[in-house]
Amino acid sequence: MKIQTVATPTLDLLQIRPRLKRGAIVLSLSDSLIEGNRVFIGCNGSGIECEALGIKSIVTAFDGKKSAQEIAEALAISTEIVCEVIGQLLSAGLVDYLVTPIVAPGRFKEQDQSADAGYIQLQSKITPELSATTWISGVIDGGVEVLTNRRLALIEISGENRVATQLYGLLLASGVTQTKMASASRRDRARIGNQDMCAGLLTSSDVGSNFQHTLEDKARELALFPNKDKSVAEDIPEVFLKIFIGNGNIISLILQDELLHKGWTAYMINQVVKEDARFVEARDECQAEVYQLYMDVIRDESIVDLNRAQVSVLSVNLDATRDRFEIGDLTRTDVAQSEARLALATSNMETARANLIRSKEVYIQLVGREPGQLQAPPPLPNLPSTPDGAVTVALDSNPDLIAARGSRQAAGFDRRAANASRLPSISVFTSPAYSNALGSISSNIPGFRADNSALSAQAGVRATLPLYQGGQPAAQIRQAQARLGQAQELEIAAEREAIAQTRASFASWRAALEVIAASERAVSANELSLEGTRAENGVGNRTILDILNAEQELLNSKVQLVAARRNAYVAGFTLLAAMGKAEARDLGLEGGALYDPVADYDKVDGAWNDWSSQPDPVAKSTRTVDTAAQKADIEPILNNGKER
Repeated sequence: MKIQTVATPTLDLLQIRPRLKRGAIVLSLSDSLIEGNRVFIGCNGSGIECEALGIKSIVTAFDGKKSAQEIAEALAISTEIVCEVIGQLLSAGLVDYLVTPIVAPGRFKEQDQSADAGYIQLQSKITPELSATTWISGVIDGGVEVLTNRRLALIEISGENRVATQLYGLLLASGVTQTKMASASRRDRARIGNQDMCAGLLTSSDVGSNFQHTLEDKARELALFPNKDKSVAEDIPEVFLKIFIGNGNIISLILQDELLHKGWTAYMINQVVKEDARFVEARDECQAEVYQLYMDVIRDESIVDLNRAQVSVLSVNLDATRDRFEIGDLTRTDVAQSEARLALATSNMETARANLIRSKEVYIQLVGREPGQLQAPPPLPNLPSTPDGAVTVALDSNPDLIAARGSRQAAGFDRRAANASRLPSISVFTSPAYSNALGSISSNIPGFRADNSALSAQAGVRATLPLYQGGQPAAQIRQAQARLGQAQELEIAAEREAIAQTRASFASWRAALEVIAASERAVSANELSLEGTRAENGVGNRTILDILNAEQELLNSKVQLVAARRNAYVAGFTLLAAMGKAEARDLGLEGGALYDPVADYDKVDGAWNDWSSQPDPVAKSTRTVDTAAQKADIEPILNNGKER
């Protein structure tokens, strides 16, 4: 057939250096008046007939080294004829004219390796693959760029059959170096079985070996490009593709009977419920941290204020002691004792300020904004009066226990589904086929045109009755039974843990309340004691050291009271979390919409295609890079109206 030259305004045909594609053949046609002026050029199911003066010599000169101008001058042929031949071959996709260097991983990236023996060996290894990629539509550089770009595709294959293994080997051999077998798909079967064997990769001698390790060893020999050096960073993939290759078991389960269909649906719903419980557990842990940090900031602010007040009192006490020393009422020892207590109080105040700064910074890390002036939180609702009442609520609402129950129910449906491998199955199949010889079939009968295309199709219903499957169904049932037993034991363990955690949290909360009551009594008693000690010191019955000790006892009891109030609130929230009643809706908090995985499941339930999707997520967390470094400022300590 004749191909008209396609005008390409952006391509100067005189300057390009044409190169006939690998595998293309040039055949002289005998019906030309002058031998060598009419040829057939083609390969790979396509070709064209070209007729021009010296056409065979022109095409033979297409070696990629000489331009069209140089070829015309060497053959003493018009440049128009050479350009016309180039244009026809370009339109038919039979020539290349670009030279693209091979970009290989590791040490081959660094510099020109044309004299490197390893690089030369790599070139000879990829030559057969280039013979295939050069015929891809639109390729004009021999297929080098296409082959190089395959290294920038990350493909993950999930499957437990020889089709998945064979595809893994084919992709590696064709240059997709970053091909991986998904480890999750082999979680339950780490050894190579008969169903994994495939020609050229895994054989019967590999049965029983570790699947992942064996595949890695084979990949080193099979991969078109060498494996990357571990010290070299991985290429960032431009394409990411996941391929799932199943064995039809799920479809067979659905087709076998309605009860199993309902069982499979219930199994998937229980998986969603189980993951929802785990999400609730993680959310409760985050809320508990926020509550704890909130109370930490309030506690540390109070402790800083108490220590600052103590420093102020001791400063005034030191000045009074010095005045009495000047008139001979006290000794130098009394002054030294007052100075030591003031220095110690100052040290404690600086430590308290550092603790407050740390609490504020951790608060910013978790919440995303500065704490500001925090108010005392409202009382926690729905706290139980007895440990038995707390346990009763926890058995119904504890997220860990709910997740364990979901796992047990899912394992129960999985056990029932395992029976399906022994049952007959019915499947519907269709098999269309289309072939096209692309004009390569011709007819010798005048006036008759041969049909170069054919279309066929098959459709039917296939019934399968398993007789003997090598014991696989029984093994799968035993495996499902073992997992069901494991899930049942884990449910009991989660129940025990929930009961123990709830009772322990209740005891901690009640103890914290008792500590608050005792600390309040201690503060009242120490205030009275300090007042009496100062009065007795005035009449000479108490020393300065007695006053200092009384002031320190009062400070300690106040700090203990502040810590006890914080501990009681945190213990109460921990108790509610153990009971499963620490949700925002349980506490009456408004924090925006909560994530609901069941709602997402309902959106896709019953969908018949995979084209529905949601908008890409947008980050909702606030950055803290612009927040100021936190401080623990205190009011200046004055002495006689002057700042100390």
